[in-house]
Amino acid sequence: MNEMSGYIKLHRSFKNWEWYQDTAAKSVYLHLILSANYTEDVWKGITLKCGQLITSTLRLSETLGLSVQQIRTALNKLQKTGYITIETTNKYSLITVENWEIYQGGPVASTYRPASKLTHKPQPQQQQLKNINNIKNKEFKKSEYAAQKATSNAAQSINGSDKYDYELLRIKSSERIRRIINDENLAI
Repeated sequence: MNEMSGYIKLHRSFKNWEWYQDTAAKSVYLHLILSANYTEDVWKGITLKCGQLITSTLRLSETLGLSVQQIRTALNKLQKTGYITIETTNKYSLITVENWEIYQGGPVASTYRPASKLTHKPQPQQQQLKNINNIKNKEFKKSEYAAQKATSNAAQSINGSDKYDYELLRIKSSERIRRIINDENLAI
């Protein structure tokens, strides 16, 4: 048999599966999905299709750390509810995960995008937001500069005669700038 590699598809709705709360059945089923052939293969003259695997209750017991009885019970539950079919011999069991093609088949890698193919260009909406923020920052800097210049001009007209008046003028100018920024929804 092929060495397993890659990944399986497992939808979030699996949490609502009827055997999800049954730890043994869930462990066995997940192990079967993970171990099933994903390509056609031949084992000792037996053609194994996708979704099939050769195993035994003893091997499953050793692999999963469950008793042989727990494995048999889980396999029976899965078989009775139509999730698997089992063909047994005195040496092994051929287990088929039913509907495997539906759950695991198809172009598995179609949603995978390697990191080397990702673009580092900003998306249009991100670019728009960036432009808006740049404009707001420029407007804020202009209004801040204008306030400083106004404060400086006012201070020069006072000729530094009263330090208290200069400080009051600076505070009022700062408050005015904040109101302008808030009125125009500019981010600081």
